[in-house]
Amino acid sequence: MGNFPGNPIDESKQQEIKRIVERVTVNFSKFYAISFKEVLVEETKKKRERLAIEKVREKRKKDKEPKPRRDRKKKEKKKKISAKVIYTMELDSDVDPYVVYAVKASMGNEETVVYKRYKQFKALKKKIGSKIKAEFPKASSKFGGRNLEADFIRERVEVLSKYLQACIEDEKVSQDEVFVKFLGLGKKPEDFIWQETFDRAYMRTRRYLWQWKRVVYDSEDEGIAKLIIEEVKDAMWSDISAKLPANYTVRKKTLQAVYKSLTASVGPPCQAAYVACKKAAETLKPTVLKTLEEAIVKMIEIEETVKEKILGVLEAAFKPFVEAINGLVGPLVGQIMPKLIEPVNGIFTAEKRAGQMKAIEEGFAKEDESKMDEIQKEIAGVRKDIQNKINEEIQKALEPIVGDFKGKITLDALGTIFKPLERFDKLLYWLFEFIDPGNQFYVVKALLQWKKKIKESPPEKVEELLDDEEWDIDYWKIWRSNVDIKYSGWRTAYELYYALPDSSCYPIIYVFYDFVYDVAKLNKKCFKKKFSYKWGDYLSHKAKNDPSAKENWAKTVDDCFMLGYERALKCFWKEFPPMFVDYIKRVLRVLIVDKIQNKILETTKEALEPLAQLIVPPIDNLLDFMAMVEEIITTTMDNALADLVGGLHPFMKTIIDDKRCFIDEVKKAAKEVLSVPSGNTAPPPTEQKQEA
Repeated sequence: MGNFPGNPIDESKQQEIKRIVERVTVNFSKFYAISFKEVLVEETKKKRERLAIEKVREKRKKDKEPKPRRDRKKKEKKKKISAKVIYTMELDSDVDPYVVYAVKASMGNEETVVYKRYKQFKALKKKIGSKIKAEFPKASSKFGGRNLEADFIRERVEVLSKYLQACIEDEKVSQDEVFVKFLGLGKKPEDFIWQETFDRAYMRTRRYLWQWKRVVYDSEDEGIAKLIIEEVKDAMWSDISAKLPANYTVRKKTLQAVYKSLTASVGPPCQAAYVACKKAAETLKPTVLKTLEEAIVKMIEIEETVKEKILGVLEAAFKPFVEAINGLVGPLVGQIMPKLIEPVNGIFTAEKRAGQMKAIEEGFAKEDESKMDEIQKEIAGVRKDIQNKINEEIQKALEPIVGDFKGKITLDALGTIFKPLERFDKLLYWLFEFIDPGNQFYVVKALLQWKKKIKESPPEKVEELLDDEEWDIDYWKIWRSNVDIKYSGWRTAYELYYALPDSSCYPIIYVFYDFVYDVAKLNKKCFKKKFSYKWGDYLSHKAKNDPSAKENWAKTVDDCFMLGYERALKCFWKEFPPMFVDYIKRVLRVLIVDKIQNKILETTKEALEPLAQLIVPPIDNLLDFMAMVEEIITTTMDNALADLVGGLHPFMKTIIDDKRCFIDEVKKAAKEVLSVPSGNTAPPPTEQKQEA
C-alpha cells in the first residue's frame, strides 16, 4: 500500500496561502464597505418614496367621507410555517464529496432557501428531543463511508421532508426558536441590511476572483473561507497532487487531510475579517444615515448628473465592442442555430407532433397510463435521434465556422466567447441528457388516476375529491418531479464542469443552475396552477351551474381535464421560449462583460478621473464612483446583448406556431364546454387559486 507522505504544504506554500488570505479578505472588506453604503442609500430612497405615497393617500382620505365605525382590532395570528426539501447537490466531489439538502421554508411573507447536511438535521433532532415521533433517516451504511447513490439520496429526501412536516404540525416545535432558526426564518427587519450587504460584497468578491464554483455555507465567514480555499486549490492543488504517490487510497486520504488542514487554517482569519467589516460598518452607519437625512435631495441630483456625464464619456468606448458583437456573434448564432433547429424539424416533423398530440388525447380520454408510457418512450427515442443528428451536423460544421470567425476577432475581450464552442458537442450531449420527459409524465399519470377516480364518483363528491387531488399533486407528485429535475440538473452541471475547456467558462455552470431552478418553477406553475387548478375550476363550475353536466358526468370530466391540459400547454409555450433566450443572453454576458469592462476602463481612465471630483463632500461618503461606472457598463452591454439575442425567437417560431394551432383548436372547444344553459348566468371561473 505504501507509506503516507509527509505534509505536502511546505514553507513557500504556507506563505502563498497567507498572501491569498490577505488578498481575498482585503478586497472583501473594500467591497463590503461599498455594498453597505449602497444598501443604506437604496433603503433611504425607498423610505422616501413610501412616505411620499403615504402623504398622497392621507390627502385622499381627508377628501372622502369617513367610513362607518367598525372593530379595527386585528387578532394576532400565528404565522404558519411551511418547509420541504426541494433538491439536493453533491459538493466537493474532487476532494471529499458530500450531499447538501436545499430546504425551502416560509413563514408569513418571509421565504428562504437554506442548505443543510445530514449531520445538521441530526443535530436538530437531538435539540428537539423525543417530541417528534416521525421516522428519521438512518446514517449511511456504505461500508463506513458516505452513500451518494441516487436511490438512497432520493429516499432520504422523502423521509427528511416528512420529518420536517411532522415538526411543523407540532405546535410547540414549530414555534421553537431552534427550529425556526434552522430554517433560516424569524429574521428581524434590520437583518435584511446586513444580509443584503454581505450578499453584494460576496458576489463582487467572486467576480473579482472569477470563482464560480457552487459554494454552500452556514455562516458568512465560512463563505469567505471557502472562496479562499478555491483560490488556494487553483494556485497549488495540481502541484500538490503531482507529488503524491500513485496509490489511489494514499492520494485520496492525503488530499482530504490537506483540505481539512486548509479549512482549519483559513477559518480564524476569515472570521476576524468579517467581524472587523461588520464593526466598521456599524461605526460608519450613524454618519451615513445623518448625511442621507441632511443631503438626500442633493445626492440624487449629483448621482443623476454624474451618471449622465459617465455615459457620455463611455459612449465612444462602447462603439467598437457593440459593433464587434453585432458583427461576430450575430452571424455566428445565425449559422449555428439552424444546425440545431433543422434536425428537430426534420425528425420531429409536424405530422409526428400532431400524431403525438392525438395519442395524448386518446390516452387522456381512456385514462390509459400504459399509453402514456408508450408516448414517453417514443419521445425519449426522438430525443436520442435528434441528439445524434445534431452531433453529426455540429461536428461537420463547427470547426470551419469557429475557425472563420476566430480569424475575424480584433478585440481580445471577445475571445472567451468562442471557448465553449471548442467542446460544443460535449456540452450539447449533457444538455440533451438533462431533457427527460419522464419527470412530466410522472405527474400526468397521477392526474389521470385522479380523473378516473372522479369519473367513477358521484358529482356531489367532486369538491372533496378535487381538494384531495390538488393536495396530492402539489405536495407530492410535483414536488417529486421537481426533485428529479433538480437532481438531473445538478448531474448535468457536474458533467459540464469537466466538459468546459477552462475556468474562464465556469460562470456558465452558475447560470445553468439558475436555469434548472427556473425550469422547475415553470414545471410547477404549469402542472399546479394551470393544469390541476384550472381543471378543478372548470369542473366545479360545470357541476354547480349546468344541470346537464351531471347527466353526462364522464364527458364533462374529460372535457374539463382537456381544458386544464390546454392551459398548461399554453403557459409552457408562452413562458419557456423567452426564458430560454434570456439565459442565452446571460451566458454571453458572463463570458464577455467583465473582460469588456476592464478594457473600457483602461481606455477611458483619463477622461473619467475628473468626473469623480463632481461627487463633493459629504456626498462622497455615500456614492462610489467606480460602482456607478461598472453599473452603466453592465447595463449598456446588457441592452446590446438583448438586441442581439432577440433574433433567436424566429428559430423557435415553427415549433411555437404548431403548438398555437393546437391551442386555438382547444380554445374553440373550451367555449362549448363552458357554455351554461340560458337559465343559469354564473360566470366561468377566472380567478387564480391562492397558494395552499
